[in-house]
Amino acid sequence: MGKLCIITENASGECCGISKQLDKATEEIELLEEGVEGAAKKLEEHIAVVLDSVENIHDLEARIKGLYTIVSIHPLFYVPSAVYKEEKIYAISRRDAVFDLEKMNNKCKEMSGYLVEIDDAEELKFVTKLAILTRSLVYIGTNDVEEEGKYVHYNSKKSLPDGLKWKAGNPDNYGDDPGEDCMILSGQGLNDIDCKRNARFICEIPIV
Repeated sequence: MGKLCIITENASGECCGISKQLDKATEEIELLEEGVEGAAKKLEEHIAVVLDSVENIHDLEARIKGLYTIVSIHPLFYVPSAVYKEEKIYAISRRDAVFDLEKMNNKCKEMSGYLVEIDDAEELKFVTKLAILTRSLVYIGTNDVEEEGKYVHYNSKKSLPDGLKWKAGNPDNYGDDPGEDCMILSGQGLNDIDCKRNARFICEIPIV
């Protein structure tokens, strides 16, 4: 009888041990399931981000293609095969014409753009390369018509950023009144010039 008691007690202990192991295993499985669910959720979120990015790229490509189409059929402009930082494209007038700030800016607006506005040294370098290819004088929208020495972009009225490269000796406001109130691009840097030269001009067209 005593021996049976020992066996029973041992069996009870073993059952208790197995029960604890099962409980622990169940907890571990639950933790694994939570981990898998969390990983699956993160994967779904990542896939959603990727799909959104792909959609945005397609939208951007369609926008660029649409802008190129609009400009390509415009008799006044052509578009170099260059996109700046996936933010904007530039349209250059095909022929020299007497420049006029308001008139030329309105021509840019026909393509949802405006006379180019230089935001930094990198963009100045980029746009200057396009201008040099024309072998003509090329106006931008920056001017100091309202206040001598205070250069602002014609369309946005924002000030020209400091630190941009100017052609040596410029701005010099050379000539009789009103002097040189407009601006052209040159291989040596920005150059102030009178506003009625026979020249080309560049439009900036935002992509987004």
